[in-house]
Amino acid sequence: LLGNAFMAIRSLVAARRLVPRTTLRTALASNDPRPRDLVGFTLMTMLYASFSMMLYRSGVVLVHHLTRDDTATGLFATALQMAEFVWVLVIAVEGVMLQSTARLWHEGRTAEISLLVSRALRAVALVTGFLLTCVFVFAEDLLALYFGRAFVGAAPVLRILIPGVFSFSLGRLIGPVLHARGGVLRLAAVVGGATALNALLAYVLVPAWGIKGAAVSTGTAYAVVLLPYAISLRSAGVAAFHGFSPAKQLLSLLATGLVMATIAHAPVPAVLRMVLGGVAGGIVFASLVLRLGLVRVPEFDALIASLPPSISAPGRMAFGRVRPLLLFVAGRREGDV
Repeated sequence: LLGNAFMAIRSLVAARRLVPRTTLRTALASNDPRPRDLVGFTLMTMLYASFSMMLYRSGVVLVHHLTRDDTATGLFATALQMAEFVWVLVIAVEGVMLQSTARLWHEGRTAEISLLVSRALRAVALVTGFLLTCVFVFAEDLLALYFGRAFVGAAPVLRILIPGVFSFSLGRLIGPVLHARGGVLRLAAVVGGATALNALLAYVLVPAWGIKGAAVSTGTAYAVVLLPYAISLRSAGVAAFHGFSPAKQLLSLLATGLVMATIAHAPVPAVLRMVLGGVAGGIVFASLVLRLGLVRVPEFDALIASLPPSISAPGRMAFGRVRPLLLFVAGRREGDV
């Protein structure tokens, strides 16, 4: 609570310094956008946020309602929370996508939006895919480390959730781009529909399969969000999945998973297994991603440059230190396309 209060005060102070009073008065006095439009946009955003929270948490409520089993509910909530940890990158990126694309939409620069979104999607897909591979292989060890041995039984549920969590991570990145265009009502309808689908499937699957059925219903609800989002973006002229190669990425993840699975059976402490598996898997995955051309080093430069100045400047400095190593791993030289 104190940390949140400090961040709120600090943000207000920073905003006060960045936005002069004269600028604020001019903006309030103008009719572009009209107050009615702002109120409507805000209300639709609140509705969208409410449906999103319902989608994230309705599964736990449904499990408890349908099973009346506190242990099963706790295991399902544990698996859901562990699966959602991998959204850390998506949460960070989606926070800047709204700002980065709003002006581009306003100016009709859809080609630049396509470039930005496609690169961000590929990066998120690769990083999230790698993290979820770690979770899949080391599910029992991660649950025991974070929640305790009593929650290791949530591992099968956690693994069932992984495909849906991966799909929704891409949807969460596309959502702010559509939000920046103003189509908030459509986003709310999609997420609301996914929440309703989750409830419908849960009523069918939970009585028969227990919390594994709940994992299937929640994972399916997460997964279906991506398709209408992608269709909406495509209809707006944005090629979000340009350069996306599912087959190559799947090959890279399978090879990485095999390396991790081999280490997961090593007769060493669990923490050491996870560290060794993460490091070895990360090296294998990064090498395959660069060698197979899933990501090209110059694309990192363009992605960092497209971010707001407050983020791109330190990002460019940090990336400059590892750029030569990445070029070497990719088998390319400075100046290669």
